[in-house]
Amino acid sequence: MADKRDYYEVLGVGKTATADEIKSAYRRLALKFHPDKNPGDKAAEDKFKEAAEAYEVLSDVDKRPAYDRHGHAAVGGGGPHFRSAEDIFGAFRDIFDGDVLSSLFGGGGGGGGRRNDRGADVGARVELSFQEMAEGVTKTVPVRRRDACGTCRGTGSRDGKAPVACRPCAGRGVVRRSLGFVAVQQECPTCGGAGTTVSSPCGDCDGSGLKAARVDVAVAIPAGIEDRMAVRVPGQGEASSRGGARGDLIVEVTVGEHPLFHRDGPNLVVEVPAPISTAALGGELEVPALSGIIGVKVPPGTAPGRRLRVRGEGLPRIDRGGRGDLDVLIVLDLPESPGRRVRDALEALRAAEKDEVGPTRKRYGDLLRDHRREADKKKAKK
Repeated sequence: MADKRDYYEVLGVGKTATADEIKSAYRRLALKFHPDKNPGDKAAEDKFKEAAEAYEVLSDVDKRPAYDRHGHAAVGGGGPHFRSAEDIFGAFRDIFDGDVLSSLFGGGGGGGGRRNDRGADVGARVELSFQEMAEGVTKTVPVRRRDACGTCRGTGSRDGKAPVACRPCAGRGVVRRSLGFVAVQQECPTCGGAGTTVSSPCGDCDGSGLKAARVDVAVAIPAGIEDRMAVRVPGQGEASSRGGARGDLIVEVTVGEHPLFHRDGPNLVVEVPAPISTAALGGELEVPALSGIIGVKVPPGTAPGRRLRVRGEGLPRIDRGGRGDLDVLIVLDLPESPGRRVRDALEALRAAEKDEVGPTRKRYGDLLRDHRREADKKKAKK
């Protein structure tokens, strides 16, 4: 995750780029680095896939805001891991139809051949305890998806015969209709855009080549993930009915609460009660941390509500490494019914406080005196 380039940098656009600007930038890069234009060039192929991954995230109205807030971690380390140019065209076919790229991808308005669409993404949810979130965990997630039909081995044909090119669309998956002076292109209604048909549909999958299944998928969840964040598992979604790559599994994470810690991004906040003597005179308090019990020094004159920060005792940062901090929120511990010894000590403290005024009370006393003077002036005028 740390080696991935920023998606905006990949496409060469700013973070305020419009959807059209992002699409235009991607089309330019796809044409420049397409493997058919750069045969045998591994660097060009890698840039071609990197651009597709960046566009997959930045063109999505849900993924882009999440990426802007949390970086690559918000999309499970990145977009789908495309295996070929055909996978990429299957995912983004709409933006290439009628473009010179259509012929490079082997499809579109001017090309022939079957559509090689990606399988659908599927979603799942998993619940984590606070401790599991803090340490990272691998969870077995039950997933309902459609896999290749075992009866027809994904062909959709009952007799095992290979699909043949669809006649109405000549295997293109699209047909043209004339509406007066305008010709429009749409998905072939006979083959559903597949470009092929079977003579004898499989009875178990109704000729789709796909059948409902339930599988268990091991999902690695990074430490420090936030509540409602999603993890993307490439290639664990639905199979494709058109020979393309599998879709992805998107796992939404919910995190349980902790009886002591409250989360503030990568930082943790813990309320710690301090006796009057420690708050006034200073001392050391035992404080819970993820690593165990630690000692935290309290400076003399610590007021209730003050936060004492302990560096590096927070949660792992999933965006750039390292850990957050632990904020110790000081809460004054006052006895409801003090015993004789504490009562006597407090009475002695009250007497001594008349002679020793702290900076807060002194400032308050000055403001109170000024307010009283103004009030007396108003009364005198009446």
